Amino acid sequence: MEGKGLIVRTETHVLTGTVTDKQPNLDFTEYDKQYGNLITKVLPDSWFSNHPENDKPYIGMIKMNTDEIYTYGTYNSWAICTFLSGTFSVREENLWTSPRGKYAPPYYYSDAYPKKMFFQDSLIFILGAGYNNIGYSDCITYNESYPFSYNLYFPDFSPVDITYMPTMQAFFVLSGLSVWGAFKSNDSAYMKRYFDYKIPTDATSIFWKGNNVITIGNKLSVYLPSENELKLVKDYPDISGTCYSKAGDVLAIANAQGLFLYDINNLENIKLIP
Repeated sequence: MEGKGLIVRTETHVLTGTVTDKQPNLDFTEYDKQYGNLITKVLPDSWFSNHPENDKPYIGMIKMNTDEIYTYGTYNSWAICTFLSGTFSVREENLWTSPRGKYAPPYYYSDAYPKKMFFQDSLIFILGAGYNNIGYSDCITYNESYPFSYNLYFPDFSPVDITYMPTMQAFFVLSGLSVWGAFKSNDSAYMKRYFDYKIPTDATSIFWKGNNVITIGNKLSVYLPSENELKLVKDYPDISGTCYSKAGDVLAIANAQGLFLYDINNLENIKLIP
């Protein structure tokens, strides 16, 4: 997918059988032991240490513009990648040696690890998790001489997804159980208020359009937000997905049945595009 990343390294392993309709349940246990969590979907505890600068790298990549990509570098640094004239180059921007440089830190918390990073609405969003179910999100402005970072802290959950609505100066966050709002302070990077809307949801994606907030999971839901209420506008139980992409009034949603396109010009009458 364009803008989603690239394969940095590959390995070839010879298997003893072929996965077919007649033989769908090959045992990869030995390969999993030999190559270290080859097939797991969960980051193993063995990847964490007291020296995160020496730990295995975490996947993180953002296509910032036509010729520059941000990835995680070593601890507390960006690896800025460019591809020009057929040459791919990488330079490190270390936040320890240049604390007031051009780049805000991608991660720097004690015992906290970034697990998701994306670029949306001119903001870099970094979602992270620490021990004891403490979560955070760094929301870093782009296209400034010194990017400004808004730091959101969640003592009871690790954020699943986040979006920023400029008209309300508010971040809307999925906790895995409900929807939270975090409202910006006008004079600092701290949030002036956190609010749990107590909207039960297992949604995994959230974004905004116009004056509305939309969540996607086992269903699609449209809400009208205020500082104290998230009013349900409409549920679409037949629209579900594990990931999405939005371009103008077209929403693409992927699920186990395939990829579906929807017209979201009117959020109260979302239609499938044939």
